Amino acid sequence: MKKILLWSLLCFGAIAAQTAESTKKSSPSSARFSSPTISSTGTVVFSPVVNNAFWEGETLNFNIKYEFIGAGTAVMSVRAGEPFEARPTLHIETKASSNKTVDKFFKVRDFNVATVDRESMISRGFHQNLREGKYAVVRTTSFDYRNRQYKFERTRKGNTRVSTGTINVPVMDVLGAFFYSRTLPLHPGDEIRLSAFSDGEVYPLLIKVGDRIETIKVPAGKFQCIKIEPTIVGDAIFKASDGKMKIWMTNDEYHMPVLIRSKVFIGSFDAELQSYERPAKPSFDTSESK
Repeated sequence: MKKILLWSLLCFGAIAAQTAESTKKSSPSSARFSSPTISSTGTVVFSPVVNNAFWEGETLNFNIKYEFIGAGTAVMSVRAGEPFEARPTLHIETKASSNKTVDKFFKVRDFNVATVDRESMISRGFHQNLREGKYAVVRTTSFDYRNRQYKFERTRKGNTRVSTGTINVPVMDVLGAFFYSRTLPLHPGDEIRLSAFSDGEVYPLLIKVGDRIETIKVPAGKFQCIKIEPTIVGDAIFKASDGKMKIWMTNDEYHMPVLIRSKVFIGSFDAELQSYERPAKPSFDTSESK
């Protein structure tokens, strides 16, 4: 029972945290992501992304249920980050917390933040702080594209492990990759293939798009939605019995997630959109100048 409730509370850890797997099935549509390059002098050449889906100030509030039992809440938000090498950034954050009832036997406080280049969605760094019952871990990844290096730190039980390595192309973290998928024109039946960096390795991430438009009703309202199924696995994150989760996103330019669902071997959980905030789009958005 504890494990099931934990899975319920980690719906955004599932999107944000760890590794991804894919199949060898050919894709009917290619990913629309043009990977940037690093020149011989160390200059990063970024490929702009047209983003009409989200921007600074977006906040999505979710209630998490196991079957009909309230288990906790989660928040997904976007805010402006500090400039990095004279380029603007976005901070994409997810937080998941168990409620008071669950806290009594399995307290969960999870936090993930992706810092991405605002124009290209390329990852500048990824931080994760998980507290789940007696399990606690902190992971931090930073990227130095000019020197083609990444640094990964993992702290658990007071012990910190640091590893470094070579990175030859700019990459996306898994949370940034999910938000990037929101910028794409999703069509029924599509398969989107991306790459995500986690714990020193680049993993393929497969996103299957459902074959029809569905009407989804949640506390925040009734929405026309398209369903996606990202294939993801990993340590200390949600994993459905078949290795997949289902996310219903609005069938408009925002592709806002309104319902996250997964069946586990006993029952299922829903993360339902409770409320959301979307301020006016900033006038300096880079897509307007393309």
